[in-house]
Amino acid sequence: MHPEAPATVSLQLDKAAAALRRRWPTALLALVIWFGIGMVACSLAPTSRTATAAVTVESFAAASPTTGTPPAPDMPTEQQNVTSTAVLDQAGRALRVSASAVDGALTVANPAQSRVLTVSYTAASAAQAAQGANTVATTYLTVRRTAALAQAHAQTAVLQAQISLLRRDLPRPRKAPGALENADGQQLANLEAQVTDLALVDDASGGHVTRQATPASATSGPSLVIYLAGALVLGLASAVAVALLRDRMSRRASDPQLLSSRIGAPVVVANRHTSANDVLRTLALRLDLDARTATRTIAVAGTPTPALAHLLAERMGHQGLRTRLVQASDVSPLGVDRGWPTAKVGRVLIVDLGSDIDDPVAATVASRCDLVILVVTTKAPLAHTDAFLALLRAAGRQVTGAVLLDRQHPLCTAAEDGAMTTSPAGSSNPPADDALEQEGA
Repeated sequence: MHPEAPATVSLQLDKAAAALRRRWPTALLALVIWFGIGMVACSLAPTSRTATAAVTVESFAAASPTTGTPPAPDMPTEQQNVTSTAVLDQAGRALRVSASAVDGALTVANPAQSRVLTVSYTAASAAQAAQGANTVATTYLTVRRTAALAQAHAQTAVLQAQISLLRRDLPRPRKAPGALENADGQQLANLEAQVTDLALVDDASGGHVTRQATPASATSGPSLVIYLAGALVLGLASAVAVALLRDRMSRRASDPQLLSSRIGAPVVVANRHTSANDVLRTLALRLDLDARTATRTIAVAGTPTPALAHLLAERMGHQGLRTRLVQASDVSPLGVDRGWPTAKVGRVLIVDLGSDIDDPVAATVASRCDLVILVVTTKAPLAHTDAFLALLRAAGRQVTGAVLLDRQHPLCTAAEDGAMTTSPAGSSNPPADDALEQEGA
């Protein structure tokens, strides 16, 4: 299992590379289109910029002389307070956007667990980003101080009420105070000290902006390089897919590799300058046609003229084989029904099916031959070839080999003459039905 996997992958890559070479204009067009799409997407994509302000948070009890070391602010709570509803609503009104829009553009961090909060704001422009970060930072400090003052004033009112009650119950100066009066006096002093501490909240800032946000120069989001890299990947994938699709949908023969993969058999290429003798020699080597002891019944399909079938019969006749050439039109249904064609050892029967190969009879005759040689002319439509292959595969047979002939090759332009209808071994062919009976005898 494991040794076959790399070979399969390599075969698929070779197939894709061959398709790209054959269809390089189409592949290049697909690549250019995707590059254009990447450029347009980059230009139309919304860009955003981010600015950051820094806020130092201080305790409101820092100004009290009676508390000693002031308690440190609860930074996780303060970090959440920046995104509270009160802050978002006021900042949204100042920025003329909704509170949800402010929340979506806002990022708050507490670096290194310090007393500093970083407020980052993302907007379409650098100026808007800086304005948003500074507005949120100052709004947070304002809301925090307002809440602290409101709480301090409420607590002061409660303490003042308690002080009033205590003062009413205290004895008059001419009466000596007892133990209870002394306790009330101490409590009164404590309450007055708390009122003094709360009064100092009015003078405390609770924090300040230590770094104002400035318009950022760098944009956030994918850059042009990322868009072009993505376009390159998608373009290559599309180029391969389009090239393979065009190969699959191709209706004309133009490339030997494509034709070979289409029919599942080796292909002999016959250029316009390749001699007929070289074509026959290559075909004989590919299909092992020089074995004299082999029993051969050969069907030659798709020939525009009988030249190739005639020359093949002549070549095999020169090898000492008793060769007989018949035309597909001379094959009778009666002969096919009797199990024809057959050939004895040392004899070769060649059936020229001609170019009308989409006939079911032609496929039936070819399916009963030992070898099936397909002849295709370059740039010729493959509709008849595909129909013949479908009929042949339905009969359980495959094409043994093929010849891809150039349009200007002599085998394509050769005209029929009387010599092509004579027997290759020097004797004339008998009628087709007699030939079938003699070969089957």
